Amino acid sequence: MINTQLITRKAHRWLGLLIGIQLLLWSLSGLYFAVVPSSEVAGAHNKAEHEPVNFAFTPLVSPQQVISALVVDQGPSVQVRGVSLQRLQQRNVFQVHYDVGGESHIQLADASSGELLAGVDERQALAIAEADFTGAGRAVGARYLAALEPGHEYRWGELPLWQISFDAPENTRVYVAARTGVVITHRNDTWRVFDFFWMLHIMDFSARTDFHTLLLQVASVLSLVTIVSGFILWFMTTSLFKRRIGAEK
Repeated sequence: MINTQLITRKAHRWLGLLIGIQLLLWSLSGLYFAVVPSSEVAGAHNKAEHEPVNFAFTPLVSPQQVISALVVDQGPSVQVRGVSLQRLQQRNVFQVHYDVGGESHIQLADASSGELLAGVDERQALAIAEADFTGAGRAVGARYLAALEPGHEYRWGELPLWQISFDAPENTRVYVAARTGVVITHRNDTWRVFDFFWMLHIMDFSARTDFHTLLLQVASVLSLVTIVSGFILWFMTTSLFKRRIGAEK
């Protein structure tokens, strides 16, 4: 006669040993996600609040003049998708979003003269990052990033960009888009701990972005079996179940 309780107990025991560490990591990472404020993870507590700019009485060239200059510079195959007016430090600029040869690009232009701009250099990126960072510390270095290795702390955003490092207690880095001068994000030690736990949580140990991996799927199925077998064991060892089995015998 098959001893169902014994088989279930052994399955639960060995599955618990196999998957228990991952269950613990899921619990620890979930606790961290629940306890640490999202604003600290995103570095919002060290981001400056910028007043909206009123362009109502600002002398500006026509966006069409900028588009014409872009066509001369890039060729007649330019397809403009949109033009927006922005403030870059103390300068009003147009951002022109356009496509050439199936690739998307952004071009800055001086909104007062229509001159096409080359983007943001290191000196400007440092100034932009310092103006956007309100925490303790100062900018101590700039790094131009045209490509990223897998697992880099900056992900899902545009390239190229400037990585500006601060000597702040939280080791903050501010990322500034090289083409537009827009501050894309802040990264700090709180975010790095979050990212480490996120890697453990989704079990993507390289890029840290894919939560559809085979490893995660297998671990989830084994965890589910472990939990279900635990419930079955609890039910089979209750006095009510034992009395019922005894009465049937």
